[in-house]
Amino acid sequence: MDFLSLDPSVDPEISRNPQSRLVLNGTGSLVSRNCATNLQVKMDGFSLDTNHILFKSRLYSFLFVLVSFMECFVYIQTMQSMLFTSTHTASMLSVTMLAAIDVLVAMSHSLLGVFFLGLFSSLYFVSFHKFFLFSVIEMRMLFIIWRSYHPEINANNYLQYQKQLSCLFICLYMFIIITLISIYSQHNTSYYLIFLVYSFWVPQICRSLSLGHRPPLTIKQILWITGLKLFLPLYLFFCPYNMVRMFTTVPIPLGFGFKLVGWVIIQTALLIVQRVYNPYKILPPILRPKKYDYHAIPTTVYDVGLDSDCAICMNPIDYNNNESFMITPCNHAFHTDCLNKWMDVKLECPTCRTAIPDVRYI
Repeated sequence: MDFLSLDPSVDPEISRNPQSRLVLNGTGSLVSRNCATNLQVKMDGFSLDTNHILFKSRLYSFLFVLVSFMECFVYIQTMQSMLFTSTHTASMLSVTMLAAIDVLVAMSHSLLGVFFLGLFSSLYFVSFHKFFLFSVIEMRMLFIIWRSYHPEINANNYLQYQKQLSCLFICLYMFIIITLISIYSQHNTSYYLIFLVYSFWVPQICRSLSLGHRPPLTIKQILWITGLKLFLPLYLFFCPYNMVRMFTTVPIPLGFGFKLVGWVIIQTALLIVQRVYNPYKILPPILRPKKYDYHAIPTTVYDVGLDSDCAICMNPIDYNNNESFMITPCNHAFHTDCLNKWMDVKLECPTCRTAIPDVRYI
């Protein structure tokens, strides 16, 4: 039997020691004239430096756990900022898609730990932190946003609304299972599902447009969340010596990686424009809705049912000076300075708690 060594490893760390990974190609034949048998044999194989593999797996798990800790810190800051602003302006679907990414990463690492027992501890360490991020942090965020969507919830109708929340999680788990199956079977549908789940800023952009409110996230939070979520795609698609390429023959198309990262960058740019300027800045002028005029002039105070005093500072309102007061869509009047300061904290009417458009867009 003839063994011929092939090209040395492309991994530069292993190439320094050619004997650490020997790639072999074997061909041969087994002939038996008495049994009239002619058996052709062809083998391909290679040896791996286990110490090097363990080092790379531990480095990978350390970096991924560090990313998970940073995500926890960013999400906690986001929840704290949402409690002081209008939580209902956040898109629940966007947070659900962000959570779906973490659950997909956790379950995929769990499955890889079963297939590659030598890397079980490193992969399950990553999986544990991702499950912790989902079950403790992101579930809490989802509940806070869902609760802000339904302020009318009380002890009598809580079960009815809880069924709606349960349906959302059922759909989330079904999507994750379908995506994992398509990835495992290497079906082309997996690319579309991954592209869909990484469109996580699109629902937030649409919600900001529909409500006329800025996104509740700061620019730093948007950039941090986007960068941390792109860590795994950047590693898989653009690191030529990653763990997947070493152990599997799964095709990793570089073109899809460029499209995925580019699409996420476009979403992030649009969301930042909405945050810096206004939600309608990304639309052409012809598609922008008509702006609400807070300084509409009433005929008389009593004809339109306006209060004579500002409900924020309790001082009288001068209706003779059009710039000194503002009237909300729910027909409540306030001093201009008072309502501007109020909108910096909440985009709700101080009197009836109805959502109001941001005066900064006018």
